[in-house]
Amino acid sequence: MATLPAGLIWLASYPKSGNTWMRVLFANLLTGNEQPCNINRLSEEELLISRWRFCDELLVEPDSLYSAELAKLRAMQGAFVARRLGTPFICKTHDRFDTEVTGLPGSRGLYLVRDPRDVAISLSHHAGISIDAAIAQMLDATAHSDGPMQLRYALGDWASHVTGWTTQEEIPVKVVRYEDLRQDTKAEFSRIIGWLNGTASSAEVDRAIDHSSLRELQRQEATHGFRESLAQQERFFRSGKAGEWRQALTPGQIRRIEDAFGPVMEQWGYSQVHLIAGRTSDRPYIPRELQMGKLVQRARGMLGSAQENSTLLLNVQAGRYHELNEVASRIWELLAQPIDEDDIVATLEAEYDVPAADCRDQVTAFLRELRERGMLEVV
Repeated sequence: MATLPAGLIWLASYPKSGNTWMRVLFANLLTGNEQPCNINRLSEEELLISRWRFCDELLVEPDSLYSAELAKLRAMQGAFVARRLGTPFICKTHDRFDTEVTGLPGSRGLYLVRDPRDVAISLSHHAGISIDAAIAQMLDATAHSDGPMQLRYALGDWASHVTGWTTQEEIPVKVVRYEDLRQDTKAEFSRIIGWLNGTASSAEVDRAIDHSSLRELQRQEATHGFRESLAQQERFFRSGKAGEWRQALTPGQIRRIEDAFGPVMEQWGYSQVHLIAGRTSDRPYIPRELQMGKLVQRARGMLGSAQENSTLLLNVQAGRYHELNEVASRIWELLAQPIDEDDIVATLEAEYDVPAADCRDQVTAFLRELRERGMLEVV
């Protein structure tokens, strides 16, 4: 039977980054049942963000405490629990990292990180708010969260949440990209088990993954509901897709996220698609084929002025200015004569140190945006 060493294992993430799916994977792995685990028996009450457990063990009503008092008592409770564990305790948390609360001696952590552009979509559906409101929450450095079953905890903005957990040196943490877990669940989950010094056969891992499939989770939710879903949610287990933001977000929404979180996104392999540093449209970002193989060039009526490491463009017809960064300026230079996308990509790959796939994605996105703004013509 699959095993994990005894001790506290934080399962940490910013909300809507795959935390619940990972909990289900571990539940199905460790029980070893022939039937999938009941998603409504994931022991929410036993987690260290549970109001019920806090009140039961400390005999204090959390709403009567100041934030600093609550943090100190949570740290005491966590340390008490961690010292007495004789079994593995996989404890979900959305807390931003805090030395007192989550930096408990002897604990370890798994940190799930997901493309914030997809997080915004999932958070919007989960909370029943607009995508713009979800992005505003993700940008809020003072954000807190709580609920009828959970203690109030500090969340912060997406970037500080990620860096807080991934750069701290208090406890060992393994970072898991949601997209990697989706792409090759068995390989990634097996690596996680190995990092935790656990044991599991290939068949046990396969069974856990099968019992934790999106189809199975949706089946159980449709049949019995899911106790952790919110009243305004149509369903908790929605799609789980990676890259959905490409169809769902507007250019303006993409820019807000990338402008705020760009460096952290790049650190974890989430390439930015916007190369224009100017005003964006609020129309949906709907990918449209640019008739690959066809030649493209600048649209007529565009005036440009080279600046230091950038180019300032004036769309005469629209009466709008656009500022291009260094790479975008180079593409604009290449568009002076008819050229196809493959030649643009090849030129940039030769001149810049950029992975081929990222280069292709960014060039395609930039050309689409130029065409949407009426700044590009197909010859």
